[in-house]
Amino acid sequence: MKVRQIEKVLLYNEGSAEELNIEQIAEYLREKLRKVQVRVRGNPLAFCPERSQDYARKFASIKIQDAGREIAFEQEPLYGEIEYEKRRILGKTRSFGILYEGFHLQRIFSEIVPREERSLEFISNGKNLAL
Repeated sequence: MKVRQIEKVLLYNEGSAEELNIEQIAEYLREKLRKVQVRVRGNPLAFCPERSQDYARKFASIKIQDAGREIAFEQEPLYGEIEYEKRRILGKTRSFGILYEGFHLQRIFSEIVPREERSLEFISNGKNLAL
């Protein structure tokens, strides 16, 4: 069995999680993983602004409305929820206190991360996305 080595760690930072110092985290990882390349990137959603409406709808549809109730997956979001998510994606507003269904969120991020970076040689944080 071939053992794969991690070649790169990619940290995405959309900027609204003020509590996290991504550069400090990256430096820590560089010290611990000396032979592994660690890179910090910006908001992965900024790489595809033409799809912001599509992603806004996806994020709005997986938002957890009430943590005490069963989740209604892929619910039809309201227009205002979609517009809020679009503003958040475009960096025009900050989010806090919003919960998203994790498996669906992971699926959305896997669409955003380039295919060549979805292999076992990469580690990317599907989230410092302060979602």
